[in-house]
Amino acid sequence: MGSGNWNVAGTWDAAPGAGDNCVIAAGHTVTLTANETVTYGTITVAATGVLDQSTYNLTCVYRDWE
Repeated sequence: MGSGNWNVAGTWDAAPGAGDNCVIAAGHTVTLTANETVTYGTITVAATGVLDQSTYNLTCVYRDWE
């Protein structure tokens, strides 16, 4: 994993999908290239990691079906 665009598999082990736990490591920048939604997963951004939302937005959705 490294710096790159959110939707590019090379930035991650695979491009993020529903239920994934995404980690942006220290010193890495991940850039959104479109509005994205994370469903059921988590996003962790390390202290010096960056999630670049300067142009697009990231929405996190969690639904509890009990």
